[in-house]
Formats: sequence, structure tokens, C-alpha cells
Amino acid sequence: MKRVTILGIALLLFYTSFSQSWVDSVDKHGREVFMPAEKYKWDWGQATFLNSLVHLYNSKTAADKKTYLNYIKTAMDATYAVANGKHPNAVASAHGMAFLARITADPKYLDKSKEIYAQYLQVPRSPNSCATNTKTRCSVSTKSASCSMGCRRRTPRRSPR
Repeated sequence: MKRVTILGIALLLFYTSFSQSWVDSVDKHGREVFMPAEKYKWDWGQATFLNSLVHLYNSKTAADKKTYLNYIKTAMDATYAVANGKHPNAVASAHGMAFLARITADPKYLDKSKEIYAQYLQVPRSPNSCATNTKTRCSVSTKSASCSMGCRRRTPRRSPR
């Protein structure tokens, strides 16, 4: 029983270190090869990666945080001129600006965050308050993804009988 316990602990330690090194290698590949900060694009797909880096920043020690802060700052500076909130997918990257406003206290990022939010408030909405990707308003009966994704229905759904 003692051998099994020792073997179990050894395997657990190996697995933990292996999984962390795998996450670190994916993180590094993403930052350096897949999406270098200088080539960041202001859109939804890139925003999901940016969000993961914000989460990694929040989980790292003070010594490791600089890597993520530098990436996010470079990416946001590279897209500062095109950053906008004119449609829902564009707004996704804005959390990088808000993150920098909070962490650095630089008014440049706070002002840009406010500008993006003001633009987002002007995005057309369907009757159920869903922001859309189109210039026309959606009807409640519309089943398109641009009208229904991420929106809460204001009227309760009918329960099946």
C-alpha cells in the first residue's frame, strides 16, 4: 500500500508538471508564432486569445505578469487607431483596453474604453435588446445568429406539455 501511495504521488506530480508545461508551450507559441502582438487584429477570434492572456496575467506571480502585460499593451497600441465598438464582434477586443486602463491607470486606455462603449451603445438592437451585426433591426421571430446569440429573451419560454 505504501508503494502504491508513493507511486500515485509521483504520477500526480509528473502529470501536474507535464500539463503546466503544455499550457506554457501553447501560451508561448500563441504569443510568439500564431499571433504576435504587433500583428494583433481587432476582432472576435483574436479577442478570445487576448482574454486567455488576461486570465493568465491574473494567475501568475508578479515576476511573470510583465510578459502578459507587455503583450496586451503592444497589441492594444498596435490597434489603437482602429479600435471601435461599431459591432458586437469588434467590442470583444475592448476588454484589452479596459484591462490596461485598470492595471496601468493610463487615461489613454480609459478614454478609448469609454469611446468604444459609447459606440457600442449605438449598435442597432432587436426588440429583445440584442445587439446585432447588421444595420437593420431584427424581428423577434428572426432566427439568425446575429440576432439571437448571447441575448436573453425578455419573455419566458413556453414549457413543453
